[in-house]
Amino acid sequence: MKKYAKIVNDETKEVSVGLGTNTAFYKSIGMTEMKVEQAYNGNWYQFGFAPVKSVKQQNEEIRRIRENAYLAEADKLKLDYEEAMARGAENTETLKNAWLAKKDEIRAANPYIEEEESSNEQ
Repeated sequence: MKKYAKIVNDETKEVSVGLGTNTAFYKSIGMTEMKVEQAYNGNWYQFGFAPVKSVKQQNEEIRRIRENAYLAEADKLKLDYEEAMARGAENTETLKNAWLAKKDEIRAANPYIEEEESSNEQ
C-alpha cells in the first residue's frame, strides 16, 4: 500500500509512516509517498524489506494454536472417553475414535511448516 513515509533506518529500510490525511504536513517533515508494508512485529518497512518470522517462530505459533484447540475441543472428548472407560460403558470405542479424530482434525487444520532444504547442486 502507498502511504506517506520516511526511511528511519537505511540498513533495514524501516520507515516512519504518516497515518492521517494531512499530506501537506507529511511533506513538510520530509515524508514522501511510497509503497510500505507492516511486518509481523508491527513496524513498518519499505515494501519488500519487512522481516518475516522464522520457520521456528511460525511453528511455535502453530503449536500454541494447536494446544489451545486441544484444550477447547479435544480434551472434553478425552474426558468423556476416560469416564466411559472407568464406568465400563459400551461406547468407549466410539468416544475414543471421536477424541482421536478431533485431534487429527486439529493437526490437519494447523500443519507445521517444514524447513526448506538448501540445494548445493551446481
